[in-house]
Amino acid sequence: MATVVLSSGAFRLSISDEIGKGEYALISLASEIGSAAARVYSFDLDGLVGGLNRLISRMCGDFHFESLEGDFALKFNFKKLGHIEVDARLSDVGRSSYFHATTTIDQSYLPDFVASARSLNLTTVNG
Repeated sequence: MATVVLSSGAFRLSISDEIGKGEYALISLASEIGSAAARVYSFDLDGLVGGLNRLISRMCGDFHFESLEGDFALKFNFKKLGHIEVDARLSDVGRSSYFHATTTIDQSYLPDFVASARSLNLTTVNG
């Protein structure tokens, strides 16, 4: 069981492999207005790690990640040197409602987040 966390101020994103046999990611998202959590089935861990590694190596641009079923989305965007805007959305089953949170982090947070994400035991499901 492993959990990775990206946090800044009231923003907190955690991804855990603690449920199922690596088939589900448990996503928790919090901001100053509240929090939400959901199980995400089609979670492409390799896509997330690879995209963030490319973003780190370029140090510019953006990276958009979305689960294959669309119930979790994460966007990273270099706004200015050293600062990355993070935008996260977590939907309920059926996507009738969602929780959305944004923050700006220092670019130095990403390498540790990516290294920790590699420890997750999630089965990559390709659509």
